[in-house]
Amino acid sequence: MATANLTTIANAAARFLGVIDSGGSLSSTQLDDALAAANNMLDNWSSQRLYAISETVTRQNLAANTGSYTIGPAATWNIARPAAITAASHILTVSGNEYATPVQILNASAFMAQQDRRSTSLVPKWLYYDRGNPTGNVYLGDVPAVASAIDLVVWTALTQFADKTTAITMLPGYQRAIEHALAFELAPQYDITPTDSLVTAMKDALATIRNLNASLLGPEPPQGQVIADAGASIASPSGSPGSN
Repeated sequence: MATANLTTIANAAARFLGVIDSGGSLSSTQLDDALAAANNMLDNWSSQRLYAISETVTRQNLAANTGSYTIGPAATWNIARPAAITAASHILTVSGNEYATPVQILNASAFMAQQDRRSTSLVPKWLYYDRGNPTGNVYLGDVPAVASAIDLVVWTALTQFADKTTAITMLPGYQRAIEHALAFELAPQYDITPTDSLVTAMKDALATIRNLNASLLGPEPPQGQVIADAGASIASPSGSPGSN
């Protein structure tokens, strides 16, 4: 894995644009502009699933008869605020054995369509994450009647540059993609039209990381597809300790 700081990335981008020669460096003010542009770009990438570095699994505790939790730094579920929760599985331990039951992820419309949000069961059927900022809220239904746990697959945002000199660690392919994309972002500031070769290289670098992530995360859903239809009936999973 590569490590690089903003200065290294920005100087490479500037060389692609012909702003500086080999061995040269941008001024402190130019690097400040590049820092802002790079972090804005990474923030935007973090909202796109196939640019995110990973989706990781985190296990959180569920209290009996508690149907909502805060999530984020210093929240009830004290982890980095997820950009999204993409999958969940309820964990019920009985006599030392763990029983895992998938929990359906709802969008806002499907959540608002739930008429009974207070009923209880051993196993929750659905989860809704409101993506609140800086602290998110997670709602569960049915409300778990006993203490248990839940495994969440959370969408991890990309690490941004803290400053011009602190290096960040990047997975294979990301440094090239960031350098070329930042060159494209900075081009208007220097009144430069990106060359066809730069555009081609940027598209190739971005396609590389998207294809790599798609092999792990699967393809993105079609445009406009929702996670769950608002009118869908959510049945309790069969064969689990909480099924009726």
